[in-house]
Amino acid sequence: MRTVAGLLVAVALVASGCGGGSDEVSEPATTSVVKNAVLTTSTSAPTTTTTTAAPTTTAAPTTTAAPTTTAAPTTTAAPTTTAAPTTTAAPTTTAAPTTTTTTTTVPSVQEVSVDAEDDTLIAGADYTVEAAGFIPGSTVEVELHSDPWSFGTWIANSYGRIAAQIQVPPTTLQGQHRLVVREHITVAQAMTRSALRTEIPVVVTIDETPPVLVSASLSTDSVDVTSGSQDVVLTLEITDDVSGAYGMMWSFTGVWSISGCCVDSPQLPNSLQRVSGTTTDGTWQATFPVPAGTLSGSVCLTSWSISDRLSNSSSGSTDWGGQLGIPDLCFTVVNAGG
Repeated sequence: MRTVAGLLVAVALVASGCGGGSDEVSEPATTSVVKNAVLTTSTSAPTTTTTTAAPTTTAAPTTTAAPTTTAAPTTTAAPTTTAAPTTTAAPTTTAAPTTTTTTTTVPSVQEVSVDAEDDTLIAGADYTVEAAGFIPGSTVEVELHSDPWSFGTWIANSYGRIAAQIQVPPTTLQGQHRLVVREHITVAQAMTRSALRTEIPVVVTIDETPPVLVSASLSTDSVDVTSGSQDVVLTLEITDDVSGAYGMMWSFTGVWSISGCCVDSPQLPNSLQRVSGTTTDGTWQATFPVPAGTLSGSVCLTSWSISDRLSNSSSGSTDWGGQLGIPDLCFTVVNAGG
């Protein structure tokens, strides 16, 4: 606005000079105008354009050197702290499995036994062979020699033991044999010790003869059931030459009937329990109650059957009131009320 005003004054002066037509007046006037023009010239504004040196303030982009502060990503070297996974070297603690091999109990004594009397095996009979002293987890084979016969293999438990159920082949020849128990081990197990092998002498025999009923008796020949039930005890003496008595069935009939089966099976009612001796020469008993209120009259043993472990059997039966050839196995029921 000041510049414009100056120009207006200059223009007025020029106009005034021009109006007078004097050379003297116009010369100084022109000179003064030029001086004023210099003072008021807007071209001094270019000096203000030097203020545009402010663009030199655009050197501020050099402040963009701040991106050099992005060297902070070098702080991302923190991921090198992920070297913590090197702490996963802990899995080297899995060397513990090697401790499982070193802590394995390896018995130093091998034991073998078979549940046969006097180590006598019967062709066709079943037995249990127990053995110990093996590396836990090893495979153990049981065989019968001289002509090798494998009964199969079993895995030793954590105590190095096995319990093998075997059956002697029915066609095995009578005579001297050997029961062989041997261990099969892996290469890793062989690092502990060599495989074990042991044997025990046995005798194989053949059983073709049935058991014999030597005697039979009753605990009483009369029971009074007028006021309550009464027990009767059946006693049998049985022998068998080889495998031993294994089963029996018997029946009483008359005014009242009862039957029983099996030997040494206490879970079964009326079964025979061995009270003395052995399975080849023993005494068995069965106790059965005669119920209260049973009608008066006779009750007799009418049939029986005994078998051994190889199913050789003997049996007998009688007609009502007949004899068994041993004693008369009958008893009388008394009931005052009927």
